[in-house]
Amino acid sequence: MAKQQLTKSGMLIKVVTVDSNAEENALFELFLQQKSDIEIVYQATAGKEAHTICKHLQPDIIIIRRNLRDISDVDLLKTLLVDCPLSGIIMVSCCNEADWMRDVLMAGGRFFLSTPLQGHELCRVVYGTYQYMEKVRKLYNNE
Repeated sequence: MAKQQLTKSGMLIKVVTVDSNAEENALFELFLQQKSDIEIVYQATAGKEAHTICKHLQPDIIIIRRNLRDISDVDLLKTLLVDCPLSGIIMVSCCNEADWMRDVLMAGGRFFLSTPLQGHELCRVVYGTYQYMEKVRKLYNNE
């Protein structure tokens, strides 16, 4: 199905999801495909794969689920903040552990979701993150 409706800025929101569990990636897709202005451009099942793809695609939003198999989610966040500075990164965890959240915040993380996910909540956070990053992009581009 072709994406028709666009954001206020006239753009599709390009999303990369990162989860070692293919079923969870499919859940992200199920929730996000319902929105005509959000397009999942890649579903990575490993952190290093996600880094390579995101560095190349520079998506608007990157959704990272905790407990990746090949690299720490916090280490992936750190590298993506450097290599994809204009991508909004949403961290997803099954629990709100204070130590993990502190590590994510210290690494530069800003956006969080906890599971179980609700479709409307995921979409709300994607839109909110996109809007925030639009302001960052304008500052970055001196607009």
